Amino acid sequence: MRPLKINMLSYEPIIKKTYERPALLVFGAVWDYDSRRMFDYLNKIVERFGEKICAGYVDLDFVPEIFSENKVYDIPAAVVFEDGKELKRIEKLTSPKQL
Repeated sequence: MRPLKINMLSYEPIIKKTYERPALLVFGAVWDYDSRRMFDYLNKIVERFGEKICAGYVDLDFVPEIFSENKVYDIPAAVVFEDGKELKRIEKLTSPKQL
């Protein structure tokens, strides 16, 4: 299983499905070094937790609307959703250990 590339069509269903399992979304941009590192590390998280979580990445250049909706202003950032609501947020990630 791989992390999902989040787009406008997949975003809403993923957040609503957090009643079944938590969702971890990493917000970033491919041109940002730290974002690319977090996107890569997300693969390891998916390998470790498998079906226990839904994991995906949101690319600023493709879906800036999702950034605005979630008030993400610094990249990379990680947001955990549970029961349809934001549970935890970490902005300005610099190390995979922060995830």
